[in-house]
Amino acid sequence: MKWFRNWPGTVQKHFKLGIVAVLGVSAGVVASIVALTGVSSQTQPGRDAIQELTRGDTGVVAVVNGQAIPASKLRAYQIFAPDFSGQSARLTAREYVDMLVDNELLYQEAARRGMVPDQDEVLETARSYREALSEGMSQDTRETRQIREYFAQIEGTEYHLDAFDTSPVMLDGFRRQIAVGKLRLSLMEAMDPGDRNDLAKREEVVRGLVKQLRAASTIEIYPLPQ
Repeated sequence: MKWFRNWPGTVQKHFKLGIVAVLGVSAGVVASIVALTGVSSQTQPGRDAIQELTRGDTGVVAVVNGQAIPASKLRAYQIFAPDFSGQSARLTAREYVDMLVDNELLYQEAARRGMVPDQDEVLETARSYREALSEGMSQDTRETRQIREYFAQIEGTEYHLDAFDTSPVMLDGFRRQIAVGKLRLSLMEAMDPGDRNDLAKREEVVRGLVKQLRAASTIEIYPLPQ
C-alpha cells in the first residue's frame, strides 16, 4: 500500500511513529523529544538507546494492573531526548513514567473494548511504515541523512527498519499503537461534532478517560533509576 508522498512530512511522521512503537509514547511527544532524531555525527543515541532496551532484566519503573513497565524504556527515552536549550519539550523522568502508565491504561482499555488489531492489520501497518520510510530515505536531505544514520547505528537489531514486520517487539509496539489510536478515534467520534476538530477538547476527553482508568486501577510506581 502506498502512503502519502509528501516529503518530508510523511517520512518524518513514519519515522516518529516507529520510535513510538519502540519507546511506548505518544506521537506528539516523539515529535517534540526527537526533533527529528537528535542524531549527530558526534553521538550515537540510537545505538545507545537500543542497547538499553535489549539489556535484559533491569528492573521496572511501574506496574499497571499487573503489567510491568521496564526501566529500560525510561533510560532509552533519556538517551533519545535531547536537552533543548530554552525549551520545555523534555519530560522529567516522572512525567515520562506517568505517560507510560497512561498509555498502558489506554491500551488495556482498548483491549477490553475489543479494539486490539489482528495480526494481518499489524503486519500491514508495519510494512506501510517500512515502505514509506524506505521510499523517503532515498532522498538526499539533511533529515534523510539523519534517519539513515540512525538506522545504521542499530543495524542488525530487532528495532531496525528491516525488522519492522518480523520483530516481535516491533510488532507488539505497532499493535499497541493501533489499538490506542482506535480508542482515541472512538472517543473523538462520541464527541459533539463541533468539538471534534478542537485538539484541546479531544485531549481533554482522553485525559478524562485516563483519570477514570487510574481511579479504577492498581498502579505501583517504583523509585526511579538515577
